[in-house]
Amino acid sequence: MEAIINYFMTTEREIYLKQVRKEGKKDYANGFYERELATSFGKLNLKVPRVRIGKAFRPTILPKKWKRVDEKYETLLLALLANGYSREQIKSTLKKLIYCRI
Repeated sequence: MEAIINYFMTTEREIYLKQVRKEGKKDYANGFYERELATSFGKLNLKVPRVRIGKAFRPTILPKKWKRVDEKYETLLLALLANGYSREQIKSTLKKLIYCRI
């Protein structure tokens, strides 16, 4: 589960940076910071990706107050796993989530 969430967040950062560059702005990946997320499966140790320019990027897949998650969040993650999403399907899903957020 950790690997899937970490992959989603890193992929979303890639999508974000491509979009920012299309707009003529400059921003770059800037490593990761570690956080724990409590789920009904137990605590997940996540590596949250960062960008250089301030708080311009925040992974959509993380709930707003993300020390703990609710059932809907876990259901989404389990559905993606159970449906055997490919890397391209995950990227497509993340793009849709990003555009819904804007």
